[in-house]
Order: sequence, then C-alpha cells, then structure tokens
Amino acid sequence: MKRFLCLLFCLLMTAALIAGCSSDEKKEEDKGAIIPVYLSSPIGNFDPAYALHDNAGSKYIGLLYEGLFRLGKDGKLEKAIAKSWRIREVPEDNYYMMEIELNLTHWSDGRFVSADDFVFAWKRLLEPEFQSEAASLLFDIKNARAVKDGDMTIDDLGLYAADTSVLQIEFERKIDYDQFLENTASLALVPLREDAVVKLVDWGSNSATMTTNGPFILKKIVYGADTFTLERIELERNVYYYRDVERDALKKRVFPYRFVIDFTMNVDEQAAAFDAGDIYLNANIPLSRREAMSVELSDTMSTATVVFNNAKAPFDKPEVRRALSMAIDRNALVNTVKYAKAAEGFVPAGTFETTQGTSFRDAGAVINAAGDISGAKSLLSGAGVNGGSFEITIRANDEVYAAVASACVDAWSQLGFTVTVKELEMEYHIENEYDQYRDNFEVAYRAADFDVILVDYYASTNAFGTFASFSRPFSGGAMDLATGSEYANVPHICGYVSDSYDALIESAYAETDRAARAAILHQAEAALANDMPVAPLFNYQLAYAISGELSKVSVKSDGYLTLTKAHLKDYLKLQTAETAATLAEGEEVSKAHDF
Repeated sequence: MKRFLCLLFCLLMTAALIAGCSSDEKKEEDKGAIIPVYLSSPIGNFDPAYALHDNAGSKYIGLLYEGLFRLGKDGKLEKAIAKSWRIREVPEDNYYMMEIELNLTHWSDGRFVSADDFVFAWKRLLEPEFQSEAASLLFDIKNARAVKDGDMTIDDLGLYAADTSVLQIEFERKIDYDQFLENTASLALVPLREDAVVKLVDWGSNSATMTTNGPFILKKIVYGADTFTLERIELERNVYYYRDVERDALKKRVFPYRFVIDFTMNVDEQAAAFDAGDIYLNANIPLSRREAMSVELSDTMSTATVVFNNAKAPFDKPEVRRALSMAIDRNALVNTVKYAKAAEGFVPAGTFETTQGTSFRDAGAVINAAGDISGAKSLLSGAGVNGGSFEITIRANDEVYAAVASACVDAWSQLGFTVTVKELEMEYHIENEYDQYRDNFEVAYRAADFDVILVDYYASTNAFGTFASFSRPFSGGAMDLATGSEYANVPHICGYVSDSYDALIESAYAETDRAARAAILHQAEAALANDMPVAPLFNYQLAYAISGELSKVSVKSDGYLTLTKAHLKDYLKLQTAETAATLAEGEEVSKAHDF
C-alpha cells in the first residue's frame, strides 16, 4: 500500500510539473497582442529633428521616444525620464545650475539611457552647421547662443553628464526654470544615441540603425522588392522600457506586443479594412468618410502652415504675403479637412500663456479665418503686383496635403497667379550597404528650395519657442563655417528679416516674468500677422476610429496617441495561424530589412 501511495504521489507530482511546464510555455508564447492598425500616410524618416515637420511623423515619434518630461492629458507637465531635479544658485558668482537625476530606463538594445545621450542630442541641435528651429529652446544654457553663432566651440556649452544618471545644466543667468522644464517636453529634445546617429546620413529611416527609448521600437521597415516603396512598418514593444528584464513581467509597462501598419492599402482600402474588422484602429480617415465616420477627436499642437520664400519675388513684399494669406478661406478649408480648427494665430490653443493650463490663444485671434479676395486684390494693387507664376511644394501621396494645395491654388488663381503643385516623395537609396529612405520634401524645406511650401509645424508648450524661431538670432539656422558666414545673416528658413521683430524677441528672452513676457510675445505675434512670413491655415485634430474590440487607447494633451495599455479583446483567438502566415508571406514577397 505504501509503495502504491508513493507511486501515486510521484505520478501526481510529474503531472503537475508537466502541467506547470506547459503553462509556462504557453505563458512564454503569449507575448501579447499583434494589432493591425493604420496610423498615417507613409513616413520614411523617424529622426525627431525632422519628423516634427510632418503631422504623420509626429504620430510615431511620440511612441518611439521619450524625453525628460511630457504633457499629461490635462496639460500639466509630468515627469518622464526625469526623476528629480534641484537648483543651485550663487548670485554673486553669476552661477545658476540645475541638476536633473534620471529614472532608470533602457534603449531598445538594453543599454541604459544616460545623461550623455541627452548631452549628445542637445549639442546636435546647437551645432552651428545643424538646422533646427528647436535650438532656441536651449538658449538659456550657458554659452548656447555663442556656440550656435560659431563664436565658441560645442565643448564650451554649459551642459554636462555629471554622472551616468545625472544631467547638469548651467545657465547664463537666473531664468524661469519652470519654462525650461516645459521646453524639455518637446520631442525635439529627446535623447539620441550618438553611435546610431553618426552611422548614416539618413539613420532614422532604417530599423537596423535605430535605437529608441520609448515604449515601442521600430522593429521592421519593409520595402517592395521591385519598387522599393514602403510596404509595411512594424512597431514592437520595447522590452527594456522601465523594466527589469530579470524580474518584471513582459507586459509590466507595455501591454501590446506589436502594431502592424500595412501601406500596400490606400487610405480608402484602409477604411474598408476597418469596416471589415481587419484593422482595429484607424487614425487616418479618408476625406470622403470624414463627414459620417464615428471617431474620437482631440486637439493637437500641429498647424498646417504655408511657408513663403521671403527671399524670392514677389514674396519679398509683406503685402503680397498678406494678400495670399487673406485670399484663403480657412473656414471652407476646415470644412474640407473636417478634423481641424481654423488657425487664429501662429500658435494653437494648447500653447501656454503664463502657466500650465492657460492658453496663449485666449487673448484673441490675429488672423481672420474668412477669405477676402477683394481685400487681397487691393493689397496686391498697392504693392504693384498683378499676378505671376510659382509652385507650391507638398508631400506626395497624402490627400489632405493635396486638398489644401488645391484650395490654395483656387484662391490664388483668383488673384491672377498661375500656381502649379509640386509633390516630393521619399527616395530609396543605399548607404554603406544599408537600405534607406531620403525625405526629399524635408531636404527641399531645409535648403529653402521652394517658392511656397506646405509644412506642419508642431508648437512648443510655451509660445516663446515658436515666435523665437522667426527671429534671426534665435532661428536655429545652419551656418556654413567653411565660408565664414555670419550667423546674424541666417534667418528662419522662410527668409524673414525684421530688425524690429528681432528686438521684440530679444526683449522677451531677457524677461523672466511670465506675464510681462507674454505681453511682449503678443506684440511679436501682431508683427508676424502684419508681415505674414508664413501663413498658418488650420490646427490639426487627431481623429481616430477605434474598434469595439480595442480599448485603453488614449491621447495626451499635445495630441500624441498613447498605446502602451492598448488591449485587444480575445486576441489569442484572433491571432490565428492565418495572421502569422500573412506576416510570413509579406516577408517572402518583399524585401524586409530586419538585420
């Protein structure tokens, strides 16, 4: 009997171990949901310094990268990588310093995100040869302006990695520390890995050359085998995102395993796929469906903006620029785009006035949304301009850009101008045996190789960063050190030059009282509205249709999607062998780049 009980006990223990192993294996196999979605029209460059000129690109950057701070859903500043900070002041020595301790998190390859990564990314923006409108967000740092001017070397910048997890920042003077922390919420100021960035010119267009520190990684970019057009993007969980891989559950911070975006379907086919239940989130609704489709809607900080080349005739005359802006019926344009609000000024409603939660736009509009062809003709007549020919440059393969360009062409043709639309596409190329895409639109924009160009501008959390970029000393313009170019002669890309405007921005920069600074910036906006170097058209709204099977998708106050907790109901049943076969088939018929 004892032998029988002993044998029975052993059998039970063995069965339990087998069951436990099976359970563990099943648990190991269940990495999370693979979710087909459609976030935007095709995008090929994921460099934060460039993608923020593209409303489509901004949807990805917020998923792939994370900075020191972020804006919460209520518009309040929240700590991200920043764990704590302290300020040290010695006024008699003109010493003002902030020390920021970083939370422990990792890059997508498992390396710690360190203070050195912030130092590299910020110094990159401040290099004299690098073009970045975000540079002025860092101008409070000691010697930052002199470095950008080429008067000091980058090593003279008051920015240091005091320790692996301690970022030390010295300032020129006592500043508004809260505003500086708000500046760091810009995705232009996220950390970057030097070894990745310096590897290739277009490092941000290949998953093999990218490392990211946000909740998701760019797992794969799939190009067509014959056409080399973008066919698929896969975003996958960053398993190292605020996670101890030895102790923490795989889904501790990020629930979904992978998002798959299939670009072989056009925008209408994507909508049909959503209707059929084949994709679960559609954040790029076709214009033809926007009237009737049920969507979640949130404001963003992105503004569709016409940029005039102020250095070219006839755009060198402010009356002409004002006339071209005045002729556009922004209300009618919004009726076409649907998910937008007519621009009332040069910054959207989400931009802070004085403190978090206050809006710069509450002071009123400086742009009349209604088109005025008669008034525009009068302005042109006074300027001695009676027509001409020029191009408007847009990104290719996006129906919203095409619709906006068409509206502009219609309005400007009524003023006697002949306007053609120039579409620029992504261009496939190979560098050091790596397959890459070059964004020809971004190249043309940064080289000011355009007459008029349609750009999406993502605003800073506070108004200063936006307005400062139009001032020559704060533009962040790239200078050619080889030819000895003077920085003072490098204006904003649009070529706007105004000594009186520069003086206003200098005054705002020197002012540390927020209310007083806001008053100066309202003067600056009025000056821009009079000179109209660029013409804001509408503020984008993020609209997405979400399946009843998908939940816990949210949007931050700056309009970025949050997908870390996204939950797909019964995903283990939905992710059949057919799903895996579809992905495998895509790899066989396409040229996949997953090194």
